[in-house]
Amino acid sequence: MVAEDQVCTFFDQPSSFSRDEKAEQAISTLDVDRVSELHVDCHKGLSLVLLALRDLGHVRTQIIEHTNSARLSGNPKQTNVTSHFTVSFGL
Repeated sequence: MVAEDQVCTFFDQPSSFSRDEKAEQAISTLDVDRVSELHVDCHKGLSLVLLALRDLGHVRTQIIEHTNSARLSGNPKQTNVTSHFTVSFGL
């Protein structure tokens, strides 16, 4: 399964870190109930992916990469930071 969803924090980089931690925790634990708390483009899409994976049984989740637009642009003072996660799910 391949899915894409952006974690849109639209805050400065330091503020985005705590929001990213919430996103990483929810995704890593397949916690559908916490999706509504996240700043993502598509709550329903992320919920659907996590529900489908959870229904498969024991799924291993690995955050392969995590970055954000401030890091990618080299502008740590950027005020509208969008985060990006690359996640692997396996049985």
